[in-house]
Parts: sequence; structure tokens; C-alpha cells
Amino acid sequence: MPSDYPETHVASVRDLLDVYVVCRTYGHSWDDDNNAEYSTIFSWTVALRCERCSTRKIEAMNNIGEVIYRRYQYPAQFRVSANRQGERVTRAQMRLELMRRRVLARRRVGRAPKMPTKGTKLVLLEGELA
Repeated sequence: MPSDYPETHVASVRDLLDVYVVCRTYGHSWDDDNNAEYSTIFSWTVALRCERCSTRKIEAMNNIGEVIYRRYQYPAQFRVSANRQGERVTRAQMRLELMRRRVLARRRVGRAPKMPTKGTKLVLLEGELA
């Protein structure tokens, strides 16, 4: 891993914990972090915590409800380092990783067919695509 990334990053999506892949695919399951609300004469700050992965979101709103700023505090190993071209992981890549893990888990208990490999031709039976 490049030295300019903090140790809180992982090298690829395959290194993420399952719960992190779920949150990064479907979005977080936010709940109030009741101990972290406060207000001033000009703003109201609210903190939320994800029930699955413990990511925190802190938002400050002005007196007419507009968000002034938003920041996140991620758990260790939640973030994925950009690749050599500087590209970040997309949500589509997260969805594919989640499906790959689900297929592997089902295959372990004998509930899923094997995924086709490169070069495998899929043959559809008559009426299968209706």
C-alpha cells in the first residue's frame, strides 16, 4: 500500500469486512447519536451513527434548515485506497463484490450454482428468458 495513505485504508474491495461492503453498496443505516446534538444561535449540529458499521455523520444546519457542513468519521479499514490511476471505487464495484461474496457463501452450503468463468458460454433453455 502506498505510504501516503493512512493505515485506515485497505488496498482493495476484497479486503473490506462484509458489513462495510453492505453499507457502501446500499447506504448506511443511520440512527441518532443522541449525545452529540448541540445548537448555537446560528446553527444546529446533529450526529448520526450507522447501526451496522459505526460510521458517524456530523451535520450542521443553519436557522433555515440548510446544511452548512457535513463530515464523516469512518471506522478503521472502511476506506479503500485509490488505484494507481487515482480512480476511486464505484458503487457498481461494491455491488459486484457483494454479489460475489453472496454467491461464494451460498456455494459453501451447496445452495448456489457455480459462477461462469471467463470463456464459458451460457446456454439458455427454451423459454428461460421470457
